[in-house]
Formats: sequence, structure tokens, C-alpha cells
Amino acid sequence: MKKRILSMMLAASMLAGPALTTSASAAEGSDAGNEVKKPQLPADVLSEWYYEDVKTIFDLGIMLGKAPDELWHPNDESTRAEIAMIMCRFAGAEEEAKGLGANVKFGDVAKDHWAADAIAWANKHGLILGFDGNFRPDDNVRRDELAAMLVRLLKYMNKDLDNEPLVDEFVDKDTFGWAADEIEEARKEGLVEGKEGGKDNAVFKPAESSNRAQVATIVSRMIDPMHKALSNIGSRVLTKDSKPYVEFDDASSITVDGLNKRLLSQMDLDPKVYTFVIPDEQLSDAEGGVKNNASFGGLEDGGECSYTFALSIKNLNSGEVTPDHDVEILLAKKVTDSVVEAFKNVNDACKIKLPNTLTEDEFKSLVFGSVELPDGGQYTMTVDSDSFKAFTDAAAALEDGSESEEPVKVTVTLTNTATGATETKEVEVTIVKDSTVENPEIIYGDAAADQAMAEFQDRVLTRDTRPYFEFGATDSVTAERFNQILLPQLGLDPEVYEVVVVNLDAIIAFHPNINDNMEAWEPMEFAIKNKVTGYQTETKSFSECTVRKEYERPNSGFIAMENAAGSTVFVPEFEYLETKDDVIVAILEAAGVPNRNLDGVKRAYDFDLSDEDYEAIKKQYAEQSTTPVELTIQLKNIARGDEMEEPVVIGVKTFFDATADAAIANFQNLVL
Repeated sequence: MKKRILSMMLAASMLAGPALTTSASAAEGSDAGNEVKKPQLPADVLSEWYYEDVKTIFDLGIMLGKAPDELWHPNDESTRAEIAMIMCRFAGAEEEAKGLGANVKFGDVAKDHWAADAIAWANKHGLILGFDGNFRPDDNVRRDELAAMLVRLLKYMNKDLDNEPLVDEFVDKDTFGWAADEIEEARKEGLVEGKEGGKDNAVFKPAESSNRAQVATIVSRMIDPMHKALSNIGSRVLTKDSKPYVEFDDASSITVDGLNKRLLSQMDLDPKVYTFVIPDEQLSDAEGGVKNNASFGGLEDGGECSYTFALSIKNLNSGEVTPDHDVEILLAKKVTDSVVEAFKNVNDACKIKLPNTLTEDEFKSLVFGSVELPDGGQYTMTVDSDSFKAFTDAAAALEDGSESEEPVKVTVTLTNTATGATETKEVEVTIVKDSTVENPEIIYGDAAADQAMAEFQDRVLTRDTRPYFEFGATDSVTAERFNQILLPQLGLDPEVYEVVVVNLDAIIAFHPNINDNMEAWEPMEFAIKNKVTGYQTETKSFSECTVRKEYERPNSGFIAMENAAGSTVFVPEFEYLETKDDVIVAILEAAGVPNRNLDGVKRAYDFDLSDEDYEAIKKQYAEQSTTPVELTIQLKNIARGDEMEEPVVIGVKTFFDATADAAIANFQNLVL
């Protein structure tokens, strides 16, 4: 459907006084078709299918309530006089039309008729014609007449109409007669639809009349959608306590851009085309945030306050701006988003055993069942249609009892409508077709855990290829200590994962047999478990792991680093160090920390080297600077899973001056 844009004439007339705040006017005569303006929408349209359309054109003053009871009367048939008035108001021509009724040429329209000015104006511009000198103001408007009148109005207002051929023609087009071309144009513009038959077999029925609700819907299609969106903001966006609800991190982020991000998409408006407009007096000159929001700045996390914005919306392409609407918005101070965190923690891989296929809702329930979306609609979870079609196609193609050779990647997006934030996850799904399964079953996988287990021996500290551990007394041999030692080496988040030591009881029972400061070889079995999903990898067994009993022996690596504190160490052959990890090892060796090739043990110690410091060291070498780079190091013992109580500061040099070093080495022979 091609989107219509409300005329600048109408926008200008509406800006003079928002429809929502216009007081009621007296009835213009006693005609039952006369309209009356009220500050609130008539009660007989609330909660109906046409509510948004009626509210939009009511707010803009295009169609009003009917005298004498001031209700909308949605099921009343629309008359030709009413359509003339609607067209005049839509074009913003009420001032131009004023007084034209005094010279109206139709014999059946009195000069004091409530719509005389509008009828004379519409006829003057060829928008509505008569019948042998009469207008027939009280006749119900036919559907073909309405289509013709509105298309003429768009042309009068110099609107560019769609010139593409009509794809879906009405099946009763042969009955259109004089109005055939204009009905076709009205359908191409998206103004009219069939009364029955659906999209492919639509029947227009040109001779039937249109009631006021139907006319309101058709006219609203001629208006830029921003008007309808703003008029109906309360029914389109997330609300709490009947107010639009948004979340911000802090007061300075409450900006036009912040509101655009959170609300426009919910209102079905493209943020690339539309923007909110807020009066200057409601914006801070310094930060671009909303003034008088000190109450928000003082809120605790999760606290709320209300602020009434004078909102309008601008079409960035046309420059058109809606009238202002006072909108009270509930502002909440954002807390840690537990729903998003739960979404992130869902496994990136799984197997689904199913008898045939799944719907999108069944897929979300099965794979993302651990993510509890609270009531109220703040969160939405959507499945990418293309990737899900690939999943259903793959499931349909599988034979019973078979498994897909390659996993299918399905993309799912979680949106927090209160913040406008989105989180997207791609899940790799292996499909197992099994007709004996009554309900689909999920078998979780975990790519990170599986890979860590596959590379276990390469990632952890070893001595002569055996995983290597150091413990003190027997009471230090615990599951917590194993996790403290292993998870950092495996590169796994301790909030999500744990290492399961399958034969922990046997290890604890054997530990007293090891002499102090000695070591023994013990069989060990490990698995990695995802604490969020419950997935556990297959068990990896080692016939021998080295366990050293360091009872009260001082930590030699910590002692070496403490001795190096305040000094400058030299890292030779820096050009051969390819990675940050290589540089860490070289610095520790230069500081005298027994870190590599110590009785076959690799990487016994480690420390965090920031990207900033790493770049500084590389720059020092590149510039052949002799000024040391100062590092703060808190050494970690990988085998024990502990670290130095206090960090130390050392200097690091990668370049030296050979002449100066030779001179200092031969200092005593060179000087007097």
C-alpha cells in the first residue's frame, strides 16, 4: 500500500489549535447530519475495530460527532453532504470555503444548510458534481462515488498517484461503468478494498453505500501514518498504569533520539523516516535531555516517575509535522536486565528430536523455555522467518530415524520495548527425525563447553602431558578449588559453567597418601556442565594426572616477582614474540619466575596484560626507546588457582643500547 501524506494546508490549520483541546461548538442548525466538535472522542467508538482510524481523523478535526447527541454513530450511512465537509476539512480549505454557500447553485441546498459552504467549495473545484441542478445532500454516498471523490481530491492537492499497473483487480470491475478508472486508482493508492472475496477474489460492490466507520477508515488511509500513530500512541506502545512506559539508564539519556529508539518502532513508524519533535523549552541546552527531570536523576534503580511531553512527529522526507499532543510518559530507571541475560545464556547449539516439524511458537518454547518473559508485553521474541523456513524444510526432508548431517542455523531476536534494545542469538540445531517420539524433545549441546573439553589437555597446565595440580592439606581438595584452578585455564565463565570432577571422592581419599612437598599420579575424570541449561559434556578420563602436595612451602613464583618489584627487566628477541601471550611468558622469565620448561610444566604462572600496556611495549620496541614501560602485575599461580595478595610494579625494556651496555660492563677498566 502506498502511504499517503496529509496536506501541508491541513497540518498548518491543525497547528493553530490541537483538536484534542478544542472546546465544543454549538450545533449548526437542526439537521440530523450536522456535526459537533467535542474535546473527547465520542464514547460509541471505544474498543471497536475502527477506533484508531476514527480517533485519528477526530483529533485532526476532519470528521466529528453528530448532533444532537454528539456521538459518532459509526453505523449510520454517510451522506454526500458529509463527504463534502470531510473533503473541505481534509484540504484545509475551510477559510477558502467560508461564504461560498451564499451562492451555491444547487436547487436542493439552502444557503443556510450546515454544509452549504463545503458543498459549494467541492463543486467549484470539480470534486463533487450534481444531478440535473441538484446535489442530493442527504443521499447516502455510494462506494463508487466515494472512490471517485477522494481520488479527485488527491489530484486537486497535487498528490503523485501510483502509476504502476494494478496487480489485483476487482472481480466485478465490469460493473464499474463511469467510475472504473477512479476505482482502479483508489485501489492502487490503498484507499479501498473489496467488501468480500479476500485479496485474490475481491468484490468491490460499487452501488453499495458506506457507513461512517468505513468512511473514517478510508479517509485515514490518505493521511501520513504518523498522525494515526501519535493519536493512538497509548494503544500502540508498551504501557504501565495506562501510560506509555520506557526505561533509561540515566537522566542525560532522556533525549529525542532516546524516545525515537524506544517508541517509534512500536508505533509502526520507521525511525529513518520519522522523528519526535519536542518544544525547545522541554529540552536541556547542555545535554539535549529533558528539562525538569531531576526527579528521574534521583531515582533508585528500578524507580519510576512521570513526565508530560508536548510531542509531535515529523516526516523527515516531506518536512510535515503533526499537531502537538500532550503525552504523559512513565520513565523508569533501568536495572540489570535479567531477561536479556537469561536469553544470552541459552545454548548456542542443541539437538531436537521430533516426529515431523515445529511451529515458531513451539520452537521458541522448546529452545528458549528457560527465558521467562514477564507479563505486560515489555519483551518480544521473534524468529527470523527465512532461517526458520530452512529448519522446517530440513525437518520435512529427513527420513524417519535419520539425523541431519549439518546443523541448521536459526536466528532469534529478543527485544526490550521499554529500552529499544535488541539481542540476537543464532542457534545451531541438529534435527533428529523420530516418529516414535510423541512430543518434540530437546537435547542441549554447548559449543563452548564441548570445544573446551576437546582441547582440555592443550588448555590446562600439564607436566609431561599430564594435567598438573597443586593442593595443600586434604581439606583443600574440593570441587570449588578444582573450578578455581581449571575454569580460567579453559576460558569459561564461572557464572555459567562448572567443572565436574567425576571421581572427586577417590581423589580426596588418596590425597593423605602423598608426602608433603611431593607429588603422585592419580586417575581423574572430568566433565563440563552448563549450570543454566543443565547440559553436560561427555566425560574425559585421564589415567594419570599429576598432583603435588605443597603443604607449607612458599610460592617460588610469587617470591621471584616480589624480588623483581621496583626493578627493570629486559625482554630479549622481542621481534620473535608473535602474541600477547608470548610477551607475558617472556616478561615472567625475565623477572625470574619459574614459568616455562620447569620440569616439563608449561605456563605455571600468568598475569593480565592490558591492551594498552601491550601496545606501549610494542611501541617502545618499534621506536627503539630505552625508557621502560611500567607494569603493575598481580601474579596468578595456575596450578593452585590463587594469586599474589598485593600487586607489584616493574619496568619492562625490549631494546638496549649496545654501546652503553658495553661501556657499563667495562666501566672499571675504562675510567681513571
